[in-house]
Amino acid sequence: NLYGGQIYNVELTDNDTPANSIKTSATVESTTQPTDMVIYNELTGLRVGEYLFGTFELVEPKPFIVTSLGDSTISDYLGAPEVITLLGSAHELNGLSVPGDTIDGQLAIWNAQDPMPEPYAYVVIQVGLNDLNPAENVAVTIAKYQNLVDTVKADIGTAKLFISQMTPAKDTITNLWDANAQQKWLDLNEAIEGLGGNPITGADYVITSHVAVLDDGTSNLKPEYDTGDGIHGNGAAHQVIADAWVDVIVNDAGLVA
Repeated sequence: NLYGGQIYNVELTDNDTPANSIKTSATVESTTQPTDMVIYNELTGLRVGEYLFGTFELVEPKPFIVTSLGDSTISDYLGAPEVITLLGSAHELNGLSVPGDTIDGQLAIWNAQDPMPEPYAYVVIQVGLNDLNPAENVAVTIAKYQNLVDTVKADIGTAKLFISQMTPAKDTITNLWDANAQQKWLDLNEAIEGLGGNPITGADYVITSHVAVLDDGTSNLKPEYDTGDGIHGNGAAHQVIADAWVDVIVNDAGLVA
């Protein structure tokens, strides 16, 4: 029987399923009688319909939110489009990346969202190039990144969090600081990948494939992807990054990009 708050799985027909439902199966939670039920999307937990006294009514679905956090290497900058806009996403986009921003800067922007958008489909973080000053120990920088990951993950609940490695820029960051900046780049990217003695944990997936595609073999951007300053990618570079994101989002996580 359906009494006592027991939960069952049902299949909704295509005609009954809201356009943004990812799965047709849903959870039915009984309330007071068999003809009084609330139907939820089993993947998102969102209410998608009600069956009250013999009449089924759809609930207006909320759009899913896709957010990116980062710096100029994924922003709308120097003629290159913001990476999040290249995903081909059917979701509502919420790009928060800011040119010149640091890990702590992106944390502040994340926390400043009021109210926090929901429901999230997923969040992608690609940040760190502005934190490579060797004057700050890499362990401190990794701790800041870990705090950003922990904060975002706590806020988005069951939605997926992806973290993406920094792009190559050896000569530029060496000229900006010194040769130790490149070692810090290596150490931070290793931690982002979940490797080394101080790995970053808590993300659902790590995105890495774009780094090798963009690298000229000397840890710098290939000329065909460089705007000319050795650190900022052009539109083609941003497409490489977007393709790497989509590959993991769709093929590894099984989500709709």
